[in-house]
Amino acid sequence: MTERYVPVETEVGVLRGRTVFLDEITHDYREGSLFLRGSLFTEEGEELVYGMKFLGIIFFSMVELDLYKYRGLSAFDEIVDSKLVESFKDLDSARKITPGHRHFRLITYDDAIQVVCSDYVLSVRHRVTTGPSSSISSNG
Repeated sequence: MTERYVPVETEVGVLRGRTVFLDEITHDYREGSLFLRGSLFTEEGEELVYGMKFLGIIFFSMVELDLYKYRGLSAFDEIVDSKLVESFKDLDSARKITPGHRHFRLITYDDAIQVVCSDYVLSVRHRVTTGPSSSISSNG
């Protein structure tokens, strides 16, 4: 099988180019989750606030974009037939890898983030410029 980068279709369409900005990243070890918060721009140029939570993570990495060999078609791809996931299956003596685990790669303006997880949730909304109540939290 050949590893393929497939653009993820989000509620605001496919994320293209360096349009995703990361403000915060939180890893919850006990929950096995990774939460990202920041802003993104749609193809129409509209700025939105996002919260992205990866669940059931078994792997994540983050590297500055300048040090990453870019492959793929969008800023948020699923890596289908992932060589990384296949290599984990060979080492998985505890049987933690399930058929539901998927490999994602998110390119932000500054970083490349890879995650192998069982699911993810993306929340997107219009930017509100009044008061601190406008944040998306990692709890929801």
